[in-house]
Amino acid sequence: MTKRLSILLPVAGIIVLVIWMTAARPVTKGAPLAPPPVSPFRHVIAATGVIEAADRNYSLAPPTAGQIAAIYVKENDVVHRGDKLYLIDDREQRTLLDTAVANVAKAEAALARSRAGIQTQEASLASARAAVEVRKASYENFEQIAKRTNALYQAHLVSEEQYMSARKTSDVEKARWIQAIALEHQAEAQIAEAKAQLQQQEADVVAARAGRNQQAALLERLVVAEFWPSTSGLASMLVAHQPRLRLSSEPRIHCWFGRMSMK
Repeated sequence: MTKRLSILLPVAGIIVLVIWMTAARPVTKGAPLAPPPVSPFRHVIAATGVIEAADRNYSLAPPTAGQIAAIYVKENDVVHRGDKLYLIDDREQRTLLDTAVANVAKAEAALARSRAGIQTQEASLASARAAVEVRKASYENFEQIAKRTNALYQAHLVSEEQYMSARKTSDVEKARWIQAIALEHQAEAQIAEAKAQLQQQEADVVAARAGRNQQAALLERLVVAEFWPSTSGLASMLVAHQPRLRLSSEPRIHCWFGRMSMK
């Protein structure tokens, strides 16, 4: 046993010495594949956190929900004021605009007919007023004849039949005068009603034009574009199912549909 230990102990010592010499030998490193990055700044602060815009965020979104029909920017495109970003499917909005345009044309046609009708009614009213004056003059003339015939009849210078004929003629002319006055009042009432209807139709035209302009404005806004004068950025992601673009007021940003991060 003592002889065996005397052999193993020197062997173990040699093994330990070889391991120690191997570990202490310097390792030769190869040349790097690329030089390490060098910071352009003299002082650098490393930190973790969330970077936010200094001023505020601006949300560029269409006025109505819908599917994106076209995207005018791609990833890493620079976005400037007035650049088209994306288009919402505008087929339904174009149909609404066509309907609004047709409503305007219909309202304007009705308004034109009413104005023409009022002009015709005003001409009829002028004729009715002239007829009243004619009937009034005729009645006054035959009334004077009837009165003179009555005086002659009382003096037994004309027969009763002549007097009754003159009186009858005067009464007929009076009735015609009264009828002409009634027609004049009827024409005035019709014109007043037509003018009230005209005012309503003018209001309908204004409302129809406002509706048309609103639909046209909505159609134009379906093409979403960058419009803030102090913003620009890079499109870094396009999300078709979330049609919204957010831009920061900072001059250099990363922007994508639905989110924003600064550069």
